[in-house]
Amino acid sequence: MPRRPVAWSTVGRSSRRRPTGVTLSLHVTALTDPARTPSAHRLAWLACGDDGGPLGHAFLRVFTREGQDHLAELTLNVHAAERRRGVGSRLLDEAVAAARAAGRRSVVAQ
Repeated sequence: MPRRPVAWSTVGRSSRRRPTGVTLSLHVTALTDPARTPSAHRLAWLACGDDGGPLGHAFLRVFTREGQDHLAELTLNVHAAERRRGVGSRLLDEAVAAARAAGRRSVVAQ
C-alpha cells in the first residue's frame, strides 16, 4: 500500500537547531522502488528551501527479511552549496526517527 505524503507539521519537528537564516521544508514522499522486494522497502525525504528548490535527500531502506528486521540502510546527500547549514542533520534526524519507529536498532549509512 503506498504511503501518503505527510505534512511538514507532522514530520518536521527536530531537537536540533538550525543556523540563523536557514529555512527548510521537509516533505516525506511516497517512493516507488523499482527494486522493491518482499525483504525490504524504502522511505524517502526531500529537503527544499523557501523557493522550493531541492537542497538534499535521504533514502532509508528498511529490511524486513527474517534475521534482518533490526536493520536499516541510509543514503543521504546534500547539495554542495548547502552543506554545513543543517540540511544533512535535519534529514538524518528524520531518517533515524523513522528507523526507530519501524523498530530498527541499527542504521548503516553511506
